[in-house]
Amino acid sequence: MGRPLTAALRAGAGKTGEPPPFVLLMLIGGIGLLVSALFASASIILAAAGVAALTAAATLWRRHRAASRYNSLTQVDYASELQRDAECFDDYLEEVSRHLPQAALTTLARTKETLAMVIAALAAADLDAIDLAIEETFFIREMVTRYLRDACRHYVKATAASGGCVVLEDGSTAEQSLCRQLDMLHARLDRALARIADGRAQALARHEAFVRSKE
Repeated sequence: MGRPLTAALRAGAGKTGEPPPFVLLMLIGGIGLLVSALFASASIILAAAGVAALTAAATLWRRHRAASRYNSLTQVDYASELQRDAECFDDYLEEVSRHLPQAALTTLARTKETLAMVIAALAAADLDAIDLAIEETFFIREMVTRYLRDACRHYVKATAASGGCVVLEDGSTAEQSLCRQLDMLHARLDRALARIADGRAQALARHEAFVRSKE
């Protein structure tokens, strides 16, 4: 069934992101206002301002962490989830592969290789330099956790229920339907990989322009 997906995720343990500078400034300012309120005549106003600053900082930090979950594939919680899901997917394919047609196995092996390349590229990349929408990173994760697995599962259930003779409404067989689904998923994944490669090429070109400006 090709190379295990977990091979692309061995360096997935990252460091949880720190609060951005503006959040730190708000935290420091809020604490400063609360301390000042202890010694100032307008203590209620200063205390209220300090509480408001701390509350706003906490809200912004929560939003920053939520956004970081999708914008950074190296964040430790996301990486650990992807590692776990990849291991489960490898185990599932090992179990179900004997029930799948050879054409599907060939496509799955190719898809796993492409998926491993995408995951490895994203884990090592500066996502700010890559024009990859959040929907694309979501799709990549769902490829591991749902889409490929569900396509295989529906095929196995359909063929088991009919004794292997499945003809769909459009006249195609279960094998043809499965292979079409896998081909579509792989094509979408190829487009994501192409966008990552293009983003890296553009980053290289921008850096060359920067170096030229120093001549």
